[in-house]
Amino acid sequence: MITIYILQTDKLDLSLIEALPFGDVEKSRIAAIEHSQHKKESLGGLIALWRLLKKRGISLPPNIIRLQNGKPCFADGSMPFGISHSHTIAAAALGDADCESIGFDLEVLDNKVNTLDIASRFFSADEQAEFEKNKKTDEAFFSIWTAKEALAKLDGKGLSAILSDTKKRSDIYISRLTVDIGDKRAVLSIACKSKDQPIQIFKDREEQL
Repeated sequence: MITIYILQTDKLDLSLIEALPFGDVEKSRIAAIEHSQHKKESLGGLIALWRLLKKRGISLPPNIIRLQNGKPCFADGSMPFGISHSHTIAAAALGDADCESIGFDLEVLDNKVNTLDIASRFFSADEQAEFEKNKKTDEAFFSIWTAKEALAKLDGKGLSAILSDTKKRSDIYISRLTVDIGDKRAVLSIACKSKDQPIQIFKDREEQL
């Protein structure tokens, strides 16, 4: 099973950085972020991960390290996870033993994004067809885009994965979901090197979807 925790970050207290249990490297990384909103979003992602771990009875998780490609993971190699944030919304996804690795991306629907231009540059023919079938809505665009981002984060290959066609990856299971939190609507995708995984989503204040 993959569990996801989503929360709003605009009212987070930055003093919580010192309470994070994931090691001094992550504390220093967040403290060094200059933009207040981005700092809170990064903090929120780790708080979401912490709450997921507590749900599994883990009060003191292992430290987080960063691989050469920047992908975060637990230092002891246990439990794959992913963190993503967008426009004051942060979320974490946590896998179990059935998941070798996770790629996770979340995007808040934003009508200021030039979706038509980005789709023409980065979507494959199949993805373009899906986009057009769904009337080129913002939700349709971000559903495809987050799937591409999730795949990129799973592989750690950056732009080359973004340019690839997600529909041609038979070795990867990709789940795409849409959720509401507060007054925002977000699209999220999870890429996992495993069979189809059940997904359980929690919102802040223990509200289960």
